[in-house]
Amino acid sequence: MFVIRLFVRLVRLPFDLVFLTLDCVRVGVYLGMGLFWKAAGRERPPFGPCLRSSFLEAQGEELSRCPLASRYGNPGLVRLLCSGVTTDPRVPDVGLCGCEGAFRGGVWRVLLSLLVVALFWGAVLGYVASMAYIRYGLPAGRSHPGVEPTEESASGEAADQGQQALEWVARGEAALAGEKWSDARAAFQRATELDPAGQAGFLGLARASSRLDLPDEAASAYDTVLRLAPAHLAARVEAAALARESGYLQRAQTLLVDALGSAPDDYGVRLEAARVMRASGNIDAASTHAQRLAELAPDDPRTALETAAIALARKSLEDAERGFRRAIDADGTLLEARVGLARVLALRGETSLALDHLQALAREFPDEFEPRLELAELLLRENDVDGAIGSFQKMGRDFPKRYHLRARHAELLVHAARYDEAYRVLQGILADRPGDAVAHMVLADLYLRRDLPSLADDHVTRALAQQPGDSRAFRLRCRIAMTQGRFDAALRLLRLLADAMPQDMELLLRLALCLEKTGDVEGAEVELERAIRLWPGTAAPHIQLAQLQARLERYPEAVENYRIALRREPENAALMNNLALALVERGSSPSEYIPLAEKAQRLRPADPFLADTLAWCYHLGGDSAAAEPFSAAAAKGMPDTPLIRYHRGVILAALGRRSEAKAELEAALAGGPSFKGAVEAEKLLLGLRQADETP
Repeated sequence: MFVIRLFVRLVRLPFDLVFLTLDCVRVGVYLGMGLFWKAAGRERPPFGPCLRSSFLEAQGEELSRCPLASRYGNPGLVRLLCSGVTTDPRVPDVGLCGCEGAFRGGVWRVLLSLLVVALFWGAVLGYVASMAYIRYGLPAGRSHPGVEPTEESASGEAADQGQQALEWVARGEAALAGEKWSDARAAFQRATELDPAGQAGFLGLARASSRLDLPDEAASAYDTVLRLAPAHLAARVEAAALARESGYLQRAQTLLVDALGSAPDDYGVRLEAARVMRASGNIDAASTHAQRLAELAPDDPRTALETAAIALARKSLEDAERGFRRAIDADGTLLEARVGLARVLALRGETSLALDHLQALAREFPDEFEPRLELAELLLRENDVDGAIGSFQKMGRDFPKRYHLRARHAELLVHAARYDEAYRVLQGILADRPGDAVAHMVLADLYLRRDLPSLADDHVTRALAQQPGDSRAFRLRCRIAMTQGRFDAALRLLRLLADAMPQDMELLLRLALCLEKTGDVEGAEVELERAIRLWPGTAAPHIQLAQLQARLERYPEAVENYRIALRREPENAALMNNLALALVERGSSPSEYIPLAEKAQRLRPADPFLADTLAWCYHLGGDSAAAEPFSAAAAKGMPDTPLIRYHRGVILAALGRRSEAKAELEAALAGGPSFKGAVEAEKLLLGLRQADETP
């Protein structure tokens, strides 16, 4: 029991000292007021600290109890002020504290209590002050009050601050090793305050901020390191990686130029260069860096990972899968390898397996956005646009500082023609990060789609002000120029871009289209042939070349290229539709084009253009009755398209429904004789009118 009682008293001691402080004030005020009565010859005033007495029943009697002493857990403390509760015949029925027995005794008791209280509060305040000094030290550039800093004292103070900064850097590095990112960031911030020229503090701050999804703060810290030490290789490579992850590929390339010049055989520099080139679409350059990686460290799992990623970019799925699996076997923590394997599964057609794999990764790594990003992109490839938009919206909330995720969300909203929502998302990005180049480029795309090219060009200019030389901004400017019909200006930009990035397929395809628009058909074919040589396994160059050949009525060549493209993308409904039409124009038999048109329509039953093609194929095959319902669906879906109305008029005329046929043909010709078949439509309409006039 003694031990328990002692423990309880020790626990209550700090609280009792606080109570003692308050009661010292009460008794001190009472004694101070008693001075007036003492001067008048009276012993005490007719009130005191125990004027409000409480009562305790004991042995059938009520004993008065002073509230001053009722809450203490250590009786020894209260006896400093109050030796006991007594009564005084001069003040009946009131308990008096012992300090009221004599004025002089009360004063001594108060002074003794104040000494105890002063020791207690002095210890508390001293501890707080020492902790504050250890945590913050003296503000930089200040000396103790009343002391003028001499040169010697200033140098000593700077040395002391430098030592403190090193201690904070060590704390930050320990916190980084323990994955305590917030503690690390706070420690490195303190180090940079103490030593504004310390590279280690800013480098650690950049790393901690990057882990906390604060890319702007991290980029600013990296810039400071590179300003203090331009040759700092690790800072340059890490800053390039951060720029790449944030979507600023031009900045990443600029940072790596000097790094490659100073350390061409550094593994980290080569690895990041390969990643940046791959993200920029320059696969040949990425492959060159990957080959050097294989020479420098063939057994490093990151080498296998990068080689696999390049193979995936080339659509070489078997090589990609082998590389990803090799990287995972060597290091199971390589998240990018596991995400890449899921991408291979998706491209191979094993969508459900890829979804399960990515969902498992998202659960296993809830703080990483890469699995969720790939999952959203997979939903998009599977035409689940709403699901992809919802995923990006949630990622934007969970990773608000990852602005490229929010910009991608806005980009998908733009593609879905949900312009008001996209505008709100983009304005939110620009409010949080004024001048964000990616947000300005998505805004430019939005305005371009809404037929506001001048506003679009203004936002491209703002994007280029933040990221000079960004190829995406120049691509947008080319689209704007083409929309405005300024094909010569677009052509100049495209040639510059193609010279800088000769392996970029999108640029070559757009360049070919622009050449065709300016009348240089041969030049367009040359660029498309070059794209086919560079990307032999891709359908897009063959499709564009086939479309060009079809417009030139070179249908046998168009059919051949459409067939090659269809082997690359066997489930592409639009491609099947175009091939069926090319076969029709070439004069092929219905047994060739009808199955293609039927399959295309089954894949996309709501598309009026595909329904019109199937109806036309049935009609040309001699089955106008089978064609009629598809023709009706097409006309209902696209009532303002002259070619669809013309086809329906021909089909109705073949079925003997002349009045309806005339109405369709008249509607087709009302838009002007600019569609293919307009001459035939006029002839058929004239024939139907003459037939109606003949008795």
